[in-house]
Amino acid sequence: MNGEERHIYDTLNPGDVLEIVSAGPHKQPELDWLNHCNPTTARILRNVLARVKLKEASQLGKTMIHPVLVQRGLLDLSDVASLAPSRIESLLGILACANLDNLYSAIGGGSIVLREFENALDFVEISRSALHWTSIEFKGSNTANKPGGLAYFASLISESGANIIRTVNTTTKEGDFMCAWS
Repeated sequence: MNGEERHIYDTLNPGDVLEIVSAGPHKQPELDWLNHCNPTTARILRNVLARVKLKEASQLGKTMIHPVLVQRGLLDLSDVASLAPSRIESLLGILACANLDNLYSAIGGGSIVLREFENALDFVEISRSALHWTSIEFKGSNTANKPGGLAYFASLISESGANIIRTVNTTTKEGDFMCAWS
């Protein structure tokens, strides 16, 4: 402010000149900010804080259900949503969730306990044996990412008498890769 570095909560006066630095790491909103803003900004900030909390709960929920899904031969419910959408619709209906993110948030936030989630999976028959397919994932470094690598893995699956019905491939800027097949 006016050529000097000042605290974000310092009061501005008419005519003050501000330099706003937008480069560098962005701060996540904090609850304390509500003590230093006007009512309109506070309402917006409360909405942002609520969305951040939901996103954190969703990530936690995904982490919590991962071991349950792995025991059932699955990596992610998005595989089931793509290949057996009616089962996901039934699962969401039983657990009173609008979508998968809502489900993950409810589990991460504690509204749905894992046992209830597992019972719902049993009821709608979401498992390797009921779906007649499983998910696999493999990852490699940039040194392992060679031409023909995916074709080699696909041939191993084909030789075992299986089929690949869904694939998700990701390569990072560094050349590392991840591949998930159902």
